[in-house]
Amino acid sequence: MDLLIGLIGVALLWAAVGNVRRSGPGSEWMLRWARYARAWVVASPVAAVLWLVVTINAVMLLGLPDRLADEVLQVHSTNLDRFATHPLQALITSALWIEPVDIVFATLMTVLVLGPAERWLGHVGMPLIYFAGSATASLISVLSANRLLAHGIITDDLDLRGMIDVGVSYGSLCVLGLLVYRIPRWRWRLAAMLALPVLVRLTLPFFGMYSTLGHLRAVLLGYLLWPVTRIPAVRRRAADWTWRFHPAGPDEPGGRTVTRP
Repeated sequence: MDLLIGLIGVALLWAAVGNVRRSGPGSEWMLRWARYARAWVVASPVAAVLWLVVTINAVMLLGLPDRLADEVLQVHSTNLDRFATHPLQALITSALWIEPVDIVFATLMTVLVLGPAERWLGHVGMPLIYFAGSATASLISVLSANRLLAHGIITDDLDLRGMIDVGVSYGSLCVLGLLVYRIPRWRWRLAAMLALPVLVRLTLPFFGMYSTLGHLRAVLLGYLLWPVTRIPAVRRRAADWTWRFHPAGPDEPGGRTVTRP
């Protein structure tokens, strides 16, 4: 089924390209969004590459038997077995793998969080925060799991040694926690800082207690990284920073609109 969905997606993309080349219905709308995407990639190349790597890894799982796909993900998971044998690899590569069903979520986080953050934190700063936040939240989650099990906060059927724990959520939420400092008015900024953990807590039925606690830790780590916002290079980029992009016109090669926040 996953392979069929992937093939349908490729066929639709091919049909869209053919429609644009023939100047068919909706071709102007497609070209406008293509210019928008190009402008976004030019301004946020690291976020684009990160999304591409994560998506390719997820697509590689399509068509694999469920057991084999789980084994691939376990190799990159932040569980006790991987920490015991390959701790550094587990902390880094877990942020580059997702299940195919999470491609939409990864895309939204890339467009709405990682891209804007890269334009503010820089091409080096954003991925550093992303991977550091993901690794730190994962490490805290694993090290505190036994204590949480002992107090009954998480269930005792959680397989800490062989569980699958991968995804972009820890890193992206850490970046999002830091990104709230780009909200100009302190009242709205404070409201966002109070609302974000509440929204994360509401996802408990979907992710379970273990992952939800990790998400909360990632957000709080982003809040604690406030000193990063005082770095001179970051402060200089803040003057050109914008939430918004617009499709490039014929005389606008990049199509980026810069406004002060």
